[in-house]
Amino acid sequence: MGGRKRVAVMGSQSGRSALRSGVIVSCIAVLAWLGSCGRDEAQVVLQKAAREYAAGNLVRARTLLQQLQNARPGSEQADEALNLLGVIAWEMGRAQEAYELFDRCLKRNPEHAAAAYNLAVILFRSGDLKGAVDLFSRTASLTPTDPRPLEYLAAIELKRRNLPGARRLLEKALSIDPGSPRILTALGKIDVIENRIPDALRVFREVLEDHPRYPPALYNIAVLCQDRLSDPEKARKYLQRYLQTAPGSEWRVRARKRLDRIEAAHLVARTERSESSVQTAKTAPAVTGPTAQTVTAASAETAAVARSASASADNIEALIRHAAGIARSGDTVKAATLLLKAAAEAERQGLAELQEKALRTAAEQCFDQPEAHLELGRYLLGRRRFASAAHELKQAIRLDPQSGPAYALLSKAAIGNEEYDTALVAARKAVMLMPTNREALWNLAELYDRRLGLPAQAAESYAKFLELFPRDPRCETARRRLAELGNASAPAVRREEREKTASLRKQLRKEAQKRVRRSLKLRRPRVRNRAAALQAYNRGVSYHQRSDWDRAIYYYRRALENDDRFVLAYYNLGVAYQARGDDDLAAAAYEEALKLKPDLVNAAYNLALLRWNSGGYASARALAEDIISRKPDFAPAHYLLGMIYARDARTMRQAAAHYRRFLKLKPDDPAAPGVRAWLEAHHVR
Repeated sequence: MGGRKRVAVMGSQSGRSALRSGVIVSCIAVLAWLGSCGRDEAQVVLQKAAREYAAGNLVRARTLLQQLQNARPGSEQADEALNLLGVIAWEMGRAQEAYELFDRCLKRNPEHAAAAYNLAVILFRSGDLKGAVDLFSRTASLTPTDPRPLEYLAAIELKRRNLPGARRLLEKALSIDPGSPRILTALGKIDVIENRIPDALRVFREVLEDHPRYPPALYNIAVLCQDRLSDPEKARKYLQRYLQTAPGSEWRVRARKRLDRIEAAHLVARTERSESSVQTAKTAPAVTGPTAQTVTAASAETAAVARSASASADNIEALIRHAAGIARSGDTVKAATLLLKAAAEAERQGLAELQEKALRTAAEQCFDQPEAHLELGRYLLGRRRFASAAHELKQAIRLDPQSGPAYALLSKAAIGNEEYDTALVAARKAVMLMPTNREALWNLAELYDRRLGLPAQAAESYAKFLELFPRDPRCETARRRLAELGNASAPAVRREEREKTASLRKQLRKEAQKRVRRSLKLRRPRVRNRAAALQAYNRGVSYHQRSDWDRAIYYYRRALENDDRFVLAYYNLGVAYQARGDDDLAAAAYEEALKLKPDLVNAAYNLALLRWNSGGYASARALAEDIISRKPDFAPAHYLLGMIYARDARTMRQAAAHYRRFLKLKPDDPAAPGVRAWLEAHHVR
């Protein structure tokens, strides 16, 4: 090898498990190379670092390599250390750091094949195909006996829809490594794309003859049986074999989804057959003429859950997996409906663990559905897990700031955590959103009375409760407390009330000021690369849909580092940060989007909500007013302005005007009943 290590550290498979297998090969190669050299101190350190890495001790290996870098900068050993430091950074999830380390190594030694290959893989995975082609081509010329650069080049040609070019590259790779199951499987996939199904089946079966447990061939032949040959039974067998042979594969989720879809279809079919005669007898009289309702596939899936009163735990498990698969495909609304009904069925059967599993799956997979977080929060609150309940309920509120039930439940969870300031804010918001909800009003009255010791506010809330709900059994308690509170000295009550209210407000202001404003700190591109930005953006969207926020954020940032004028990347970056709970960075991303496109009302509205939730009412109002000036019929902005103006008795008329406009634009909105009740209660003209 002429004193130079020529081993790449990333396998052609995607995923971190492939990287680990490549790493061990790399470390063995490092040790072999070191053994052929003199044993000066730098080589001893590099050898020790390689051994630590092979043993999985990443931090120790990293420390040794950094020491070697500091002691021998610019040496041949330093090049090897840079490359291995890049691999360690990637293993530790620091993709940007890995990129910079491989790039440094390659700038110092343009013929370092391993660094070129590793950097090419990162560029490929981030969507920079042009840069990846240059580096893979260089690696192929430096390592003519390694087929993997050719395989990646073929994958790039596939992305470009150049099937003949991809086939030529794979056949060249196959001449280097005849019989490679990986290369043969890739050729079979090209046959599938070209609709040469018999040829594809022949190739996959050929692979399985020599490698009966090769996961990609098992998965691909299962897909053909399910999608092209309409043979779910054969697909089921291949998928089951795949799941047994590839326990750590990232494709396992897709295989499980396909298998669950087959099992759910069988379950629905069995349910339909077993109940068809009874169901027909029940529904036949109601179905007449043009009003007959067509049962779609979606409603059939929903009905399968609703009719599973006697379903076993295994059947509910299968339906949970099936709904999770629907969520991963992007239809989180339907998935959330199925999962919440599955949770209700598990509760009816007394299966508490299964109920919690269904609710947690709904919250994790249907991350953008506030009802999923609301119901999980309700469940956790019922089991006195107050902190976890509060976390889920706050997420429900982030997704739906007008959710009165979420605020009401959050108040109870905060009381359980003895966070009375949060409890008060949430309870008051619940009453504002649901002024005719007896539980919300009673909770606020007791909070003022029992927890905060604010008798004047407590008396006002009890009196309002008696006025609105005179037949409620708790009215006797309310009358008794009103009589007891009336015995207090009026001046003392007012003084105590003012002191405690001022203290609470001061505490809330301090909490709002604790957070330090952070910036995005993006690296601006020297030359904008729109194609690479689009590729990275699409990868970010893919991870976004799986609620993998860290990876989504990485690729959105990567897109912006290729094109800093990519408005949608800024917007989605803000949404991802907001979902992860980084409200400061979310706000910064929305602000950047608005600088480039001031009329992007969704970004302005999300930013206004962040300001509202953090107590920045003036900023929220300015943003909402700007939205209205640009898009007068944007109903959510009218609703937000109604809430902002309703905080002050001097601006009630403005609040009423915006609430009325909201009702005119969205008369059937879920928040409409609460708005009507507010207008009736305040009699504002």
